[in-house]
Amino acid sequence: MFFRRKYYDAEPVYLRENTPNWYQQLPTTNEAIQEILGELAPGKSALEVGCGGAWLGRFLLQQGARAYTGFDYSETAIAYARKRVGKFSAARVFVGDALDPASYAKGSELLVAHQFAQCLIGEDRMRWLHFAREAIAPGGAFVMSTMVGVPPGLAQVVDPISRVNRFRNRFFASRDEVRKELEAAGFRIERECAPEKHMMIFLARPEHA
Repeated sequence: MFFRRKYYDAEPVYLRENTPNWYQQLPTTNEAIQEILGELAPGKSALEVGCGGAWLGRFLLQQGARAYTGFDYSETAIAYARKRVGKFSAARVFVGDALDPASYAKGSELLVAHQFAQCLIGEDRMRWLHFAREAIAPGGAFVMSTMVGVPPGLAQVVDPISRVNRFRNRFFASRDEVRKELEAAGFRIERECAPEKHMMIFLARPEHA
């Protein structure tokens, strides 16, 4: 049994908000990642880390993805996801841990992580990126959106030295730090955009040996 890492478990938020769509914030970023994924999805097998209620999963399937697999640590999120993509025969969703290698389907042609990276702290960040790279088929793509920098509204709850918030469940990396992490994990950054302040989307491909 893998170690239960409660710090990135969104289950309490799902229960508190009582909606499958609480995470659909930042509409400009959501639109930007959909534009990128719409170009990449047709005919691809997609794997989404931290899929939430699988609204991006439904989008990928509607855009022609050959298959979609999504996992999330929250049981409630996966219950919502099953309702949202259950009618698609090519969809599979399950409760899984992003830091458990068993969660990753090898040979995925498109790996997606939307607003998840900031939920990982310390060594867990590079460990996760390693699992992501190993899961992607040669020539496949990794699309990751993440918060960068510390938004002014959160400055009072983020330690200026560690850049971890007081709840110990978010790390606020800089744009350059995220770039360096991706490159150190064996990714080549192909495209990046900043759809709104403190948000970045990276399209990268693994440098397989």
